[in-house]
Amino acid sequence: QALQESGLRLDGRGTDGFRPVSIEMSRTEVSSTSEVHLGSTFVIAAVTGEVVTPYPDRASEGILLFAVDVSSMTEIKGGTSQTEILRLLERSIRESEAIDTESLCIIGGSKVWQIKCEVTIIDASGGNVIDASMLAAIAALRAFRKPETSVIASSDIGSPGVVVFHHSNDREPLPLALQHS
Repeated sequence: QALQESGLRLDGRGTDGFRPVSIEMSRTEVSSTSEVHLGSTFVIAAVTGEVVTPYPDRASEGILLFAVDVSSMTEIKGGTSQTEILRLLERSIRESEAIDTESLCIIGGSKVWQIKCEVTIIDASGGNVIDASMLAAIAALRAFRKPETSVIASSDIGSPGVVVFHHSNDREPLPLALQHS
């Protein structure tokens, strides 16, 4: 009651105050990571990519997968579950078509990029776990670069050809096609 009258929250911020945010991003030849600190909440996201066969009903679209893990050392408060965070990431990013999955196609019906974003909640004590998870996922997806590819036609009729991956020393890796950034 006294806090409400004073206009302060338990952590000393005003009712319209924000938690401090820090985002660190990095990438290697085959992956990217982001670390998000939102107050004392700490979330890490890692993005990797591999070439796979597309789903038959989406032969010219790449695949975007999400996974969420909660560290055994933390507990999410407020009734938010690991599954709920996963579903929110999927709805907010994949189902909103924030990433152009057609741009992940290398050879229609044969080879597409599968992008996997794994979010790990390290410390949920500061609240705002959903916000921190979303920030971490988007930051890691923005940092990710896929190697440029070329397709060498096959002499066999009906064969899709051979995919050649170019190292970043030879050709600049390509960012994901983010629609709403």
